[in-house]
Amino acid sequence: MILTRLKQIAPTLSPAEYKAATYILDNPYSITRQNIQSLAANCKSSTGAIMRICKKIGIKGFAELKLLIAEDLSGDQASDGPYLIPDLEHGDSESRIIEKIISATAQNIQMIPAILDPESVRTAAEKILDASRILLVGIGASHIVAEDLYQKLLRIGIYSNCPTDEDLMLLSASCLTKKDVCIAFSYSGETSIIKKAVGEASKKDCFTIAITRYGTSSLTKTADCVLSVPASESTFRQGATLSRIDQLLIVDALYSSILSKVQNGMSLISESFNIVRTNADK
Repeated sequence: MILTRLKQIAPTLSPAEYKAATYILDNPYSITRQNIQSLAANCKSSTGAIMRICKKIGIKGFAELKLLIAEDLSGDQASDGPYLIPDLEHGDSESRIIEKIISATAQNIQMIPAILDPESVRTAAEKILDASRILLVGIGASHIVAEDLYQKLLRIGIYSNCPTDEDLMLLSASCLTKKDVCIAFSYSGETSIIKKAVGEASKKDCFTIAITRYGTSSLTKTADCVLSVPASESTFRQGATLSRIDQLLIVDALYSSILSKVQNGMSLISESFNIVRTNADK
């Protein structure tokens, strides 16, 4: 764990390096959303001291440090047992429950910029815009996220297929070609039917995009493009909470990237809004 390594070498660091190291250890969640200049200012050190720290703990630079910190923080919240909202206790009041859930969600969201690759978002958006057909596949809570992207794409005139039936997912994937795109939603990256659908799509040279948790999984090994969310929950849990929110945020980022590349995007959104509003007024 990178934070453990940093803590171990802290006593051997120079005063300027020690200031930066102490700040990082005391504020790990905030590090994932800072650049190196803001970190240097906040810890009253220098960018040079931060880069020397990176070298001493065996990493290439600050970008890698942020990624490894995000991975550490994700690992702290994930476990092999049932997932529970952090510190949730029997008998907690509703106000306390709300406070804990909001706090856990906020901390989790702050990790996304450190693990979501902007270049992957751009690539995914461009592939979607160039695709002849788009297939969205997801099960359970991940299907809810797939439906969200399905509706968003419709608003800007991009039609996609988002089947609920598992057999239809496989059949639809088998009909794709190299001109198409398959977007797979699976937090674990190990959902059997989703892996099979991506496998069928890959057989046809279809470009595949995975929205899944950070780290190595069957989906990350197979997909052409990976949009990562924090590994904030165990795969065995009583319900998707943080993972669903994370995936929805990735969808928003992807959709916004697509929208920024569509010349008449806002007029299409306005037109679709008026169509729905006119129907609702009847």
